[in-house]
Amino acid sequence: MTKTEQNNAFKTAAAQRTAEMQPTPVVRESFEAMQARAQKPDPVKTEGTTEVPNSGVAAFNDPMRQRFEAMEAQKEKDIKEYVKQSDGKPKV
Repeated sequence: MTKTEQNNAFKTAAAQRTAEMQPTPVVRESFEAMQARAQKPDPVKTEGTTEVPNSGVAAFNDPMRQRFEAMEAQKEKDIKEYVKQSDGKPKV
């Protein structure tokens, strides 16, 4: 291989590498398309599943919420019992 052939091979390889390094163009969605996509329901989420739709963190942490509500009810009951025992007088 002569020097000229080597130079041509290097140049073509460099041209290929620079072409590969060009960033891909960023396609931005128009505002109207975003609104249309957000307003129409996703069929994957609504059809073909028996899963209850997630209504946020409350549905996800249902056992924790039940436990919290039971603790709050017990706390209210304890406060009422304490007030009943103390006749509304503060303890020193």
